[in-house]
Amino acid sequence: MVQAAIPKTVTTPASWLRIGSVKELMLLLLLVVLVLLTLYGMNPPDSVPVNAPLSEFSSGRAMQHLKVLSTNSHPIGSADHKRVGGYILAELASMGLSPKIQQASIVQQVESGFVRGASLQNIVARLNGTEQGAGQALMLTAHYDSKQSSFGASDDGAAISAILETLRALKAGAPLKNDVILLFTDGEEIGLLGAKAFVEEHPWAKDVGLVLNFEARGASGPVMMFETSKGNRNLIDGLAQAAPYPVANSLLYEIYRLLPNDTDLTEFKKSQMPGMNFAFINEPSRYHTALDNLQNLDERSLQHHGSYVLALTRYFGNHNLNVRSDRDVVYFDLFGRTLVHYPAVLVLPLTALVVISFVALVCYGLRKRIATLAGIVIGFLAFLVSLIVGPGIVALVWWVISSLRSDYAVMPRGDIYHSEFYSLGFAALSVAICSALYILFSKKLGVHHLALGALLGGLILLLAASFFLPGSSYLLAWPMLGSLIALALIFAIAGDESRSTKRMVVLALGAIPAVVLFVPMIYILFAALSLNLAAASCVLLVLLLGLLIPQLSYLSARSKWLLPTAMVTIGLCCITLGLAYSGFSASQPRPDNIFYSLNADRQEAVWASTDASPDQWTKQFLTANPQHSPLEDYFPGTFRPFLKNQADVVALPAPEIKVLNDSAQENKRLVHVRVTSIRQAPLISVYGEPDTEIREIVINGKRTALEQGSVTASAKAPWVMRYYALPAEGLELVLELQPQAQVKLKVVDQSYELPVLPNFSVTARPENLMPSSAPWSDATFVTKSFVF
Repeated sequence: MVQAAIPKTVTTPASWLRIGSVKELMLLLLLVVLVLLTLYGMNPPDSVPVNAPLSEFSSGRAMQHLKVLSTNSHPIGSADHKRVGGYILAELASMGLSPKIQQASIVQQVESGFVRGASLQNIVARLNGTEQGAGQALMLTAHYDSKQSSFGASDDGAAISAILETLRALKAGAPLKNDVILLFTDGEEIGLLGAKAFVEEHPWAKDVGLVLNFEARGASGPVMMFETSKGNRNLIDGLAQAAPYPVANSLLYEIYRLLPNDTDLTEFKKSQMPGMNFAFINEPSRYHTALDNLQNLDERSLQHHGSYVLALTRYFGNHNLNVRSDRDVVYFDLFGRTLVHYPAVLVLPLTALVVISFVALVCYGLRKRIATLAGIVIGFLAFLVSLIVGPGIVALVWWVISSLRSDYAVMPRGDIYHSEFYSLGFAALSVAICSALYILFSKKLGVHHLALGALLGGLILLLAASFFLPGSSYLLAWPMLGSLIALALIFAIAGDESRSTKRMVVLALGAIPAVVLFVPMIYILFAALSLNLAAASCVLLVLLLGLLIPQLSYLSARSKWLLPTAMVTIGLCCITLGLAYSGFSASQPRPDNIFYSLNADRQEAVWASTDASPDQWTKQFLTANPQHSPLEDYFPGTFRPFLKNQADVVALPAPEIKVLNDSAQENKRLVHVRVTSIRQAPLISVYGEPDTEIREIVINGKRTALEQGSVTASAKAPWVMRYYALPAEGLELVLELQPQAQVKLKVVDQSYELPVLPNFSVTARPENLMPSSAPWSDATFVTKSFVF
């Protein structure tokens, strides 16, 4: 029925867009160059050497700081954590500031039955402006604690180094009007506790007019501004004016706020502080591991950090910091060099323009008998098929690969080594599958119907985005306008020779908005979402291909199957390279896990691991056939099975609880205790045994905001209080119980190293292995029970 209604001149790609090979090649080259230019714009700026002018930011000079900051891992409470803090204090003082340490004890209820706290040491300093006290201050912030197994070069040493180098450059130039607060937070890695302490307890918190927070989730790549506070019009205007290499778009934040991720800016935004968040995310396989070191950091990413910090500090340091607005904006960068932005109130009018243009084009096509409604509907269904089949096959291929390569499972979050080969392979496969589907569909429908059907699908998504995720609307609105205009011109010149240069130029111009806006987001999604969600990244690629159906048809007019064949070949080659280069070696070590746990009550000890099986190194602790069972005697409520093997008992002093006061008042019992780690372990956990009901806990004078009964242990799962950077004098708790209730507690302290066993010789971990990022890795635990 549809075939009969379409003139034979438009039923196939060959009859609609048969062109000479030269013009096909010209269009192909234009598209390839445009893609390459767009990807080139995603590169961070070149590094700047140490001999750069003193008023400029130099990554070479910043690297000198980073060499010291990333010498060793420095989790909160460790000796190296104190060393890093001391270095920051000394550098701030050497540049004429008067840095202070904010001492704080912070506690928070994370979830029902889980309370977390820490003794924190935020580092704060203030660079006074010429109009000191006249207005609010700009705050630059980064965290200086690292994960237990990470050297913290990228996360977050690069940001600290960038801020210190920026301070030096500021001191070398003209003074700013506004004050600048420098905040180096503690305890970010354990739950943003340093940021929480600053906003709740530091007097300077009320002075903050704008926060710029700097982070990393990888070791390279462009630094993206991926999050703003609400009412961001003035923030984005400043970013557009000041940042020399802006990489940012409003879709990033729409995606970010749907993910279970947080940074210190989360706490600042809760206190209604306006702010922007910056991070680089490439090579996530190095994130939170021993590979986050100085050698693996891309110095260009550090330079990109610094380009933002210095430029934005100079801009906002000399502008009114009353940046709050009742308006949001939609924004996106072009080639990493300029930022386009417009008020969010224009989203719906722009969407309406796209709707009107689409309806007008359909009406014109119907009137000219170029298209039929039935053909457009079937074209839309064909687009839906491609939207499902393309990413679906990619998901299936990754499932097969990950099943065959079960060793990938040891990598956290699915971030394997050299994942870029797989990303390129999956992108090429998506192009091959979709272009093949469009060739098959066009035999029955014609390219016009496929193109209009894909535009109808894009229009539906645009309407949904405009109402529910307005920041993402730009990604569809502008490319669709470009495609609609190009298709309208194609309709208008339908009588011309298909070999005309005019048609080729129209197709090339119509593709520019789609390629320029979609390609960076596809690049970012592959880096941000990991291979476990590669299919989601391919959805965006399929949307792009749907907008480029006329161009794909033009390129395949003479050799229909050349593009799918070429893309399949490229995809398989890239996947083969992924299989070849994503394995483990000395430069790409496999993470493993081992820890020692001593039960002081029973004088029993075990070596244990969260790994699926022992490897060449952990076998010395676990043997080749270890037991596989929970460790409830060591960690109450941990029902997951561990690999374990009996270990020699080391004479490690157990943690202690001393009752300071025990009193009965009306309908409650109050027990005041001090918990200490005799061996000065930095982390301690207190577990309430099952059926021990605690109505309320006061930790170092901080009353936890707990609902009645929310920390009551069930018959299976105890409540737990975990406290980091435990002071030498210990931790004071006041427990409120029912009258006459008995208290049963189990205390576990943790240190960040394995013990030395007198009769057990440990061989060094081979270069092809490294500690996992799990909190259990390379640690010693001592457990003791108390009843009172």
